Amino acid sequence: MKKINWFFAGCLILLFCLASGCRTHNIKDARDVLLTPRMKERAGALKKIVAKCKEFGVYIDETSRRVYAETPEILASRCRMLGVTDVYLTVSIKRYDKDELYGDQLRNLASRMKQSNIRVWIILDNVSFFTWADKLGKAGEHDITEDSVEDIIGFAGDTFAEKGRVAGILLVVKPEKMNNSNPDLPSNLLYSWGADKYGIGNDNDTIMNYSFRIIRAVKRYAGKTQVILVIPHFLHDAKRRGQLSSGDINEFLAYSDRVIITDFTSKFKKVRLQAETELRDAKKTQSITICMKMDTDAINGNAYGEAVNSKNWNYIMRGFEYIIRKAGSFPSFRGITIYDYAGLERTWEFAD
Repeated sequence: MKKINWFFAGCLILLFCLASGCRTHNIKDARDVLLTPRMKERAGALKKIVAKCKEFGVYIDETSRRVYAETPEILASRCRMLGVTDVYLTVSIKRYDKDELYGDQLRNLASRMKQSNIRVWIILDNVSFFTWADKLGKAGEHDITEDSVEDIIGFAGDTFAEKGRVAGILLVVKPEKMNNSNPDLPSNLLYSWGADKYGIGNDNDTIMNYSFRIIRAVKRYAGKTQVILVIPHFLHDAKRRGQLSSGDINEFLAYSDRVIITDFTSKFKKVRLQAETELRDAKKTQSITICMKMDTDAINGNAYGEAVNSKNWNYIMRGFEYIIRKAGSFPSFRGITIYDYAGLERTWEFAD
């Protein structure tokens, strides 16, 4: 028998209660809606653990946003209960410009988060940046102004950020996504990332140089808008080994307010070891956040690969404490971020 997706089942119950009038939109009341005593206890324990960090962040993807589209105060309240300080929000700029309801929902969500003292960051994740090789090879990053960089900076800095709803931009830097097998890119790329393409002047190195041109452009056009970078954990080590001419953690920090390192593995000890060189070598204090993955299908032994939530709740909390304790010995450590909210919420509710 096909396993029930409990996350979406919970969403259906939530919508039924809304239609039945069994709740209000009051933030205080929202804190108790559909929360079991166990969830309340767990939320308190988690909040206590992450209170030792400067940041406890969470990604909110489009699926989670839709679930709470009409009740953003509930999502904001749940984030606050869990100790969340920052949310990273996926946004469609084209849809925002054309869909009035979508825009209203985003503004309401950002406002509710602000009321809960949670910072909102707009994600800029445009893999097509990497197809600009001809432009970047000639005039450099100045040509980037004609694409969506200006749009999203204006979006985060002006239109969306009325009354200070938005803290800034999260620029996703994942050069490994530029490869000929990526369905979102042309199959005949001039440069393609690969495990066998390291070395100064080779494909990976060229792509990294392009990446920094993009980073510099975004930072320059952002002006006073804050910019955070999210990068994979292995770039710094590759630079240290001489396999790349750029990619040192301090190079990233030179063009951003801080950095989030994606460290996707199911083992907490491996998370620590993979992030340790960046934490040790970074010169800016409280500048590095470690991002771990929590998957909706991962709980209670169903996970494999990259998610940390494949075991019981107590194990996960001990893992968080371990990461915070070990990483906290480095001045550069800022906190942890979870990718994504749906995985965190389902684990909070259903993990053994």
